Amino acid sequence: MPLDEPASNKYYKLKGNLALWFAHFETRKFVRSWLVWFFIIASLTLVAIQASYLIRTYADLPTQVPFYMHLVQLEKRLAPTEFLFIIPLLSLAIFGVTVKLSNQFFHNDKHMSYFNLLIMALSISILTFVLIETVAPYYG
Repeated sequence: MPLDEPASNKYYKLKGNLALWFAHFETRKFVRSWLVWFFIIASLTLVAIQASYLIRTYADLPTQVPFYMHLVQLEKRLAPTEFLFIIPLLSLAIFGVTVKLSNQFFHNDKHMSYFNLLIMALSISILTFVLIETVAPYYG
């Protein structure tokens, strides 16, 4: 004679399935939020500024630029000009990871998602500032 599953197990199983189903609606709310779109558009705009600024000035740059500003010796501060392309690529990586994580965790804590997006926008703006400060002396 098989044992029947207790009613509480069926209840919690149904409750878990409903929670997952409602999580999909919360993810759609992530796309509808104006604050999310503000951070996404601002960050993508900064990445586009980085890329366009680097493309416009790349021909005028010397073969080595000061990239490692935290080092004391002047010779060790210089890096090949190609290293500047790391900054837009790093910005795109930060953007992709942050948007993915914020989308996944939006239904758990909206404010934490907004905070993550704010940190993303600030870090990309700092990287933009670093790129402009590095390239500006050579921009003609």
